[in-house]
Amino acid sequence: MIKSTIGQSNITGLDQNLPELHVYQNVMSKEHSGTGLLWNQWDCNCASILDLQTRYFEQIREEFLEFICALGKSDIRGKKLKDHFRLKDGFSTWWISSLFERHPSCYGQNLFEIFKLRALEIHLTKNPCAALHLHGNNAPLAEALGQLCLALGIPFHRHAAGPKPSRSFRQRLKKALQSCSPTNTIFYAFKALHWWFATRRRFPAKPSVTPGKGLLLGTWFPNVDKQAAAKGHFRSRYWEAAHDALPKNLPVHWLFVHVDPKEKIQANVQLRDSLMPEHGKGDMTFWEECVTPSVALEAFSQWLSVAARARKLKAEVGKAFMWPNSHLNVYPHLRDAWHDSTQGGFLLDQLLCRKGIQAYCRAIGPQNACITSSELQSWERLLFEEQHRQGCPHVLAVQHSIVRDADFRFFVAPQQWTDSEFTRLMPHTFYANGKAGLMAMRHGGFAADRLDMVEAVRFMYLAEAKPLPEVEPQRLLVATSYFAKETEEMLKLLAEAANSSSAPLLNNIVIKPHPFLPVDHLVEKYFSSKPVIADGPIENHLTPGTVVFAESGTSVALLVLCRQLPLLLYIAADTFDLGIIQADTPVARIRTVQDLISALPPKPLGCTIDDYFCLDTSLPRWHELFNKIFQNGNHQ
Repeated sequence: MIKSTIGQSNITGLDQNLPELHVYQNVMSKEHSGTGLLWNQWDCNCASILDLQTRYFEQIREEFLEFICALGKSDIRGKKLKDHFRLKDGFSTWWISSLFERHPSCYGQNLFEIFKLRALEIHLTKNPCAALHLHGNNAPLAEALGQLCLALGIPFHRHAAGPKPSRSFRQRLKKALQSCSPTNTIFYAFKALHWWFATRRRFPAKPSVTPGKGLLLGTWFPNVDKQAAAKGHFRSRYWEAAHDALPKNLPVHWLFVHVDPKEKIQANVQLRDSLMPEHGKGDMTFWEECVTPSVALEAFSQWLSVAARARKLKAEVGKAFMWPNSHLNVYPHLRDAWHDSTQGGFLLDQLLCRKGIQAYCRAIGPQNACITSSELQSWERLLFEEQHRQGCPHVLAVQHSIVRDADFRFFVAPQQWTDSEFTRLMPHTFYANGKAGLMAMRHGGFAADRLDMVEAVRFMYLAEAKPLPEVEPQRLLVATSYFAKETEEMLKLLAEAANSSSAPLLNNIVIKPHPFLPVDHLVEKYFSSKPVIADGPIENHLTPGTVVFAESGTSVALLVLCRQLPLLLYIAADTFDLGIIQADTPVARIRTVQDLISALPPKPLGCTIDDYFCLDTSLPRWHELFNKIFQNGNHQ
């Protein structure tokens, strides 16, 4: 048992009659008196930190954005942190760090743990307790809670319970290699060589580009229209009808980011080479083609320089990781992200990408305009920076998908806009693809004078999906996800609800699994009365009288909005909700068995697809955009 001493606190004079708070990492024990709080799951019989994280999410998101902004400007040894990582051309690699990237996937589980810790701190400040008990075997969590309780003046007790977290041999070996600077350097030297031979050599030795002023379009490959490809024409599924609005008298330079496994590179290069660019003018290039041996060596040389400087800051950098308005120092949770950002693989990958994009932009020359299919990813920021450097008058981004509440790349601390380095990494204008994206970005701190809207060409097929007649609910259609863990948890919850409730819809279940993740074994494992497993396109199963229960991240929800069928969303436990339907949309969110039972029969949807996307098939906004860029054929 570890017990903290009373430290300086903003909670003074604790009432000894206050309840004690027990935090459980696993299933709640009934042996202890006081208030229980589950740490990593939902349960209708016990409060959960996940509920607190949801309640305080927007506040903590704002603090996170403020934290990232302040971290880059933190004073370490008399210099801002970002200034310690400047390259010879003045660019700071802070802007391509996994820390600045801000997407939850860059942090693993650690960022969500921070959000939970901060939610608990807010809760304890508003609702003091006489003591806090942790039941579990997670040493980092115990250390964080112990320090938090010390700062708040709350006695802390740790009770070992449950299995101890463990790392695989491979993880332990990688950690050992990275902890020593010589072996870390050797490790990433081999990683650079591996990238060259396993990835780069599969691309052509040099790009085939035609210099010329025109339009630069950045997107992912190979998601192409197969019917057009069969005729030898290139149409990206991400740009769809926007191809028809492209200027016909100028070259169009396509910059591709390859998203398939490296084993498919050669096949995708052959596919690219078999296609003609729009109107036969322009070219199509993967950025990797522009990385020559000398360019790769220069990128690795930059990595060596940045890594050496990062190691010198090791003893002092931790103090910069204080969370805003909080007692939390989050360096223990972000130590791995810091390493990856300053002396690890993420930094190396970004430096290679930057060199490739720079070489590409030099090869095609200055452009009239640059537009990306945008999720504001690091490759886009590198492209924006280079186009600003070349003086491109129209550096633009068009929303690719949905602005998810927990995709923090779309949200910006207001003070970040005062940094000219940051603005050079942003487009002149970000075009949302509908009202939902536009409102989310305005609310999230993106500069209002840099926002506009165009039609959602990627989702234009939804314009043809009309509402279905409203009839009495007759069956529950379950749409599962691509991810195995979430799918199993969702089906387990569904089975428990079906086994414990007589609700008619739970006796008529049809499961439509993701095409790449069969669920037969899970149905066999959890259901006493087996539901139907459907196949074929999901659209075929969206019929009148159907209630849809979908994993929150699947695109099925968009079709359901179009068809105006009742919708329930499954929210996975212990992770950020990266769902397509935004949090302020009035739709039932299912976290527990009781949530599902209580939500049946569901209420009608409170929104339509027009609340999300601009779906005018004549594309007036796109035509207006290109007319503005290329006024009267004047392309100086």
